[in-house]
Amino acid sequence: MQLKDKNSKCGTFINGEKLIPTQKYPLNHCDRLDIGSSVTLLIHIHSGSITCVHCEPGEVMQKLKSEQKQQKFNSGKMSAEETRREINKSIKKK
Repeated sequence: MQLKDKNSKCGTFINGEKLIPTQKYPLNHCDRLDIGSSVTLLIHIHSGSITCVHCEPGEVMQKLKSEQKQQKFNSGKMSAEETRREINKSIKKK
């Protein structure tokens, strides 16, 4: 399976690397596809009905939520109260 950016305005990225428009890039299992800055897709390619442990719906959603929270925290967009709540949640999980 291959992907080609057709000269998009916001850019397309595979695993953090920006695609050069009109060139084809192979997509592999567990690749991360970012379209612009707002859309992130985790690519899972399997043959037949065999899946990996990461393809379980709960696992995928949990990982996405965790990454989104981390990005929000790192970008400084979290309020002090949101930061405090996230720290308390992580302490409770331990």
